[in-house]
Formats: sequence, structure tokens, C-alpha cells
Amino acid sequence: MAGEPNALSADEIDQWMALSADDPYIGNLLGTSDPRPYRISDFMTFNRFRRTLVYQEVFARYGMRHLLVMAPRITDENLVLIGLTRRLHDFSDRETQALHPVRDLIATALDYQAQITAIQAKIDAGPPGPPPHRRTLTERETQVLALIATGHTNDQAARKLGISPRTIRKHLEGVFTKADVPSRAAAVAWWLRQPENHAQR
Repeated sequence: MAGEPNALSADEIDQWMALSADDPYIGNLLGTSDPRPYRISDFMTFNRFRRTLVYQEVFARYGMRHLLVMAPRITDENLVLIGLTRRLHDFSDRETQALHPVRDLIATALDYQAQITAIQAKIDAGPPGPPPHRRTLTERETQVLALIATGHTNDQAARKLGISPRTIRKHLEGVFTKADVPSRAAAVAWWLRQPENHAQR
């Protein structure tokens, strides 16, 4: 209704949307998901349309008798409708057909805008941090590092924990991957910098 005298307020638009269940185009759209342009006269006569609440509450006040509607976007999140109205005579088949490529063009533009918005949201969110599990050590890995940090060799740590030196090496390799470090000394230095270890010392 843009450009009309006494254009609808936000509250009136909400009221109109509440009346949309009575709108024959909306009923067809929700029932078939067919977003192509349609005239109200494709669904009912003007006399029947005139008896609907959506006509009485919205279109009658502007003297609008004929309506051509299309839906460039219909998703689970939003619905975009574009309607053309006339007072004197109905829209022709040629005019209705002419809106098909316009609807497709607007739909493409809206999809593009949604993609840009999603990309911008990801950019604004910044780079993702490391997955939480990546830096979480197992209890055994922590035990191995604690022994290595106090000067134990792999063999000594293995005897202390009752496991093989090969298993000690496997635990250390897991720590190297999680901490992104190349050696035992770097792993110990990384482990000692962790806040929970500061709290324990």
C-alpha cells in the first residue's frame, strides 16, 4: 500500500497479516507452495472476495477491487509478498505473465542477499577457535606429563605407571598433537603454562 494516502501503520500491517488466512492467494500459497503471480480473480469472483475479512479490513478502505500478488521468497523463516492493486479493471493474462520473470529476478536477488548476510555474519564472528577436545588431555596424558616435568625418563615414567615405554611414547604423541608442539620439552612447557596447572602449584 506504499504511496497511498493514509498508508497502513505497523499495527495495521500486523492486523492485515493476521487476516491473511482469509486471503485466497495466501491460502493457495500455503497449500501448494506455488509462488507465481496470481490474480485474486484466479481463485474467486470479486463479489466473493468482497465478503472476505481481508478485503473489508484492508482493501475496501482504498477502494481497491483487484489484486495481483506474487511471492518472491517463501521459506520457513520469512515470507516476502509483492502485491499490485487496481480500482477499475482486473489485471490481464498478459500482465500476469509479465510478472513471472520479475518474480524470478527478485527471488534471485533475495537469495543472493541472504547468502551475503550469512557470509558477513561469519566474517563478523571471526575465525573459529580450536575445537574444545583438541587441547583437552586425558587423565593418563596428564600423569605422563607430570612425571616428565619432574625429570622422569620415558622408561622411569613407564615403570611408575605400570605401562610400557611404547605406551608412554604414544601418550606423548597425543600431547604433541593436541598442544601443537614438537618435543617433550615443549610439551612440558606448554603444560606448565595452562591455568589449571598454575592453580595447582
